[in-house]
Amino acid sequence: MAASVKLSEADIFQAKEHACSRLGLNALKKQQSEALDAYLRGHDVFICLPTGFGKSVVFQAAPMCWDFLSGNNVVPDDSNIPKSLAIVVVPLKSLAMNQLERCQAIGLEAATAIAEISDEVLECAGQGKYSVLFASPEALLSVKGTELLQLQSVYSRVCGLFIDESHCVTKWGQSAGKTAAFRKLYGNIGQLRSRLQMDTPLIAMTATASSTVRKAVADSVDIKGLHHVIMYGSPTDLDDYVQLSGRAGRDGQQSYSILVKYPSASGVPIKKEMQSFLNTDSCRRNIIHTAFPGEHQAAPCNKAHNCCDNCARTCSCEGDHCASPTNFVEQSIKDGLYSGPKGSEVPLRDVPIEVQDKIREELLQFQSQVKGTSSAEQQDDHIYAGQDIVCGLSSATINQIGLGIKEEGYASANRAG
Repeated sequence: MAASVKLSEADIFQAKEHACSRLGLNALKKQQSEALDAYLRGHDVFICLPTGFGKSVVFQAAPMCWDFLSGNNVVPDDSNIPKSLAIVVVPLKSLAMNQLERCQAIGLEAATAIAEISDEVLECAGQGKYSVLFASPEALLSVKGTELLQLQSVYSRVCGLFIDESHCVTKWGQSAGKTAAFRKLYGNIGQLRSRLQMDTPLIAMTATASSTVRKAVADSVDIKGLHHVIMYGSPTDLDDYVQLSGRAGRDGQQSYSILVKYPSASGVPIKKEMQSFLNTDSCRRNIIHTAFPGEHQAAPCNKAHNCCDNCARTCSCEGDHCASPTNFVEQSIKDGLYSGPKGSEVPLRDVPIEVQDKIREELLQFQSQVKGTSSAEQQDDHIYAGQDIVCGLSSATINQIGLGIKEEGYASANRAG
């Protein structure tokens, strides 16, 4: 949400003033103001401040600021106006209840979901009644947590993911030697980022964090060791592309962002600068550097094959040829989707009957696992988006896979590296 909206200094100042008024504060403390500044500009933020300093002001003010900036000047009795939603991960029920009481005291609509996400919370969150939801990692990463974040009315309104007592990510979410993690899902909080809009900021807050713990928290809420990002269809614009591709290579290792492109892949309009980026024959890294100027530019590639697909095609690092093989993941995708000139027909392999049967069997098994139960009656009780949408493939489609392979014979594919 935040990264897709460019705010002026005046916008941010007025939003913070509005939040101060709602919270009954004369002014924000310096550290609170700086944290909100960074958050409203779309940055991930790590806040390490003493107990009792007022870290909670940041997640209380966050939805107020965005409601103000979006024109929804929500006041406490405006229960029918959908509100921006701050999701706050908390470790204990007692802490959640304490924070809930504080929110209620200042007229901020809030709810808790510690043991599980109740039907009431699911319904009210979907209606936009809450400004803050205090939840445990176990609740958010459960089946109902997935259902919650898949609701368009929730997904589109989440203004931030706040990790309170974020030192628990490493203290409880990671194993130590032969000792299993106390609460394993605390170490999986990074998965929540993939279920939110790509520009949703993450704010980690704690009063106790050494430099080692801080690094382990900035690693646990991201996905460690991620060296490949594969995009199925083009993002809308370069901002989204950079956000997605930037998930890889945060450990400094050579990493790859691979975009699979074909007509109508994304189902959304693609902006002109993104179309130019996809269709160019020049260096893609230079295009990104030009679009996002700044002092923190990446070092130039010492070899063309480490730059982008366009540069790799012209690389002759060994005098008359390139010494580097094509990245394995990229080559695998090319082998599956592309051969010959761009836009050409790709002949599909003749798949033996026994292999077709095996594919159908495994897809049906996957379908059952995604639904979470083998009983059709139980499935209807907990799936809100429809079984085919949840699984991506209907049973009828799966059963026709073999027939479709034989009858169609060909499929078209384009690619952008």
